[in-house]
Amino acid sequence: ALSSSTISRVHVVGRRGPVQAAFTIAELREIVNLKNINVFTKNNELLLDDVDEQILTKKRPLKRMVSLLQDTAASPHNPLVKKELHLRFLQSPTEVVPSAQAPGQVGSLTLQANRLEGDADSRRPVRVGTSENMPCSLLMRSVGYRSVPMEGVPFDIKTHTVPQAGGAVVTANQLVRGLYVAGWLKRGPSGIIGTNISDAQQTATSIIIDWESHKLDGVREGGG
Repeated sequence: ALSSSTISRVHVVGRRGPVQAAFTIAELREIVNLKNINVFTKNNELLLDDVDEQILTKKRPLKRMVSLLQDTAASPHNPLVKKELHLRFLQSPTEVVPSAQAPGQVGSLTLQANRLEGDADSRRPVRVGTSENMPCSLLMRSVGYRSVPMEGVPFDIKTHTVPQAGGAVVTANQLVRGLYVAGWLKRGPSGIIGTNISDAQQTATSIIIDWESHKLDGVREGGG
């Protein structure tokens, strides 16, 4: 939709830093390689403290993703391209300011800079007092995705996923006969179309193996 719209500048604003970003290296590559669009990041919002540096030593894919963001910040932009995507980090929206010309519409967004506190597993943003006013005519709120439990289906309330092994649902370390899961409910909200394909193939393979080994015999008759 954006490719054919008149919108020329999009800002994606996150409260925490690049190390805590939910997108994957594959998703980021697709974004920065989009044609007819310039992608911007700010060097000062990509700076890492000792805790984040330690996290990267243990997660190589995440380290590659942060390196790609840093390379993007240093890359030249095509002056002939009019559409822009700005990836912002360590910023908290604090106020939606109405338009002076049309008070019922958004005019700008006030952002306040953050720094991170806490250990690797509980990094939290803390405001540092520096603020900016960013012109904005359309505001969309996105605070993440969480699956919700279904009655009668095992559910991990910490990861918001269904416990599984190869797509077969598990409870108390035992397989639930005839019950399978795929997609975000299986692995959490991450990945691209290719990720979903391989994810679904794994689950489908588990179903076929169970079918051919007669593990599913009588499941339908039993109400499964």
